[in-house]
Amino acid sequence: LSLGLIHRYGADAWAVPRHGTAHVAAMSACVLLTLVQAVFILKARHHYTVDVVVATYTVPLMWHFHNTVVQPADLKVDRAHIEKAIEADRDRPLWQRIALVIQTILMLAFLVLALLVIVHGNFRFIGVGGHPASSIAGPHGW
Repeated sequence: LSLGLIHRYGADAWAVPRHGTAHVAAMSACVLLTLVQAVFILKARHHYTVDVVVATYTVPLMWHFHNTVVQPADLKVDRAHIEKAIEADRDRPLWQRIALVIQTILMLAFLVLALLVIVHGNFRFIGVGGHPASSIAGPHGW
């Protein structure tokens, strides 16, 4: 996947010639790192060999399908639209900026709370909801 990203967007992002020395070097390093990653995954026994082999040819095929069928036209950066959005943000009143900061903080707090609930499986980490585990445990502690 990273090779596809570098192949399609790397030259424009780094302002280097497409398929120039720097662009080809980045793609070659990506291929080398992908091969090393595949070997490490197999050595660590995290996947079967067939999983790694199938992923090695499935991901580039899906990338090619997306670029040729789903979205054939490359997305071009509309710098005028970006400048217009920046100017509109600069002209925003102070109370709207403060409201946006408060909304962002509340959303991040909610996401942290949701992550804690997912990790712990309940609300006991804040002292809400039910008995502590020691009071409901059986005679053997489980």
